[in-house]
Amino acid sequence: MSLRAQTITHVAQEEGSYHIYSDHGNRVSCDKLITGERKERWLKSSANEFGCLMQGVGKHSRALTDCVQGTDTMRIIRKQQVPTGKPVTYGNFVCDYRPLKEEKWRTRLTVGGDKLTYAEDATAPSSHMTEAQLLFNSIISDYKRTGAQFTTAVVKTFYLNNPLHHFQYMKIYIDKMPPEIQHEYNTADLADANGYVYFEMRKGMHG
Repeated sequence: MSLRAQTITHVAQEEGSYHIYSDHGNRVSCDKLITGERKERWLKSSANEFGCLMQGVGKHSRALTDCVQGTDTMRIIRKQQVPTGKPVTYGNFVCDYRPLKEEKWRTRLTVGGDKLTYAEDATAPSSHMTEAQLLFNSIISDYKRTGAQFTTAVVKTFYLNNPLHHFQYMKIYIDKMPPEIQHEYNTADLADANGYVYFEMRKGMHG
């Protein structure tokens, strides 16, 4: 059984007839999840994501979300504050079930990088297979001789805490923002005439 099939089965078993995949194995859209029968779960997950990326959420909470400390990655601004000629991209929401994570039902806000330009290097290279093999072989060899052990660490907000030298901009339709965030940040007064809320991204985000 594939990893994806195992995940679908796991979700289906935990949730009975409800899971985040359709009967055809396709992922259900976030728009449907936040209006479905388990919408409270996904609205909370979405609010936590906004809170993490912004200046937190829960200080004035109406008990929907956890009290999340923000990273000040993005800030709400008015449309008029976007610099002239600066492109404005869209936001895309990705919902997933991660059984091994502390927050199993996860929403991630990703940025439409295809609409943006950035003059500097925006890549985040990782190790190649050859480097990984050398590392693993070294650990195995040292374990046999000295009993060495291998330790890893996860940095949860690694990509969210890298300041941008040039700010980027994004807009999100207000109806896609959870009520908790709309209430805490008073978005109704900040949205433009078409219902879009504008954000100034000051640090790196998921793309």
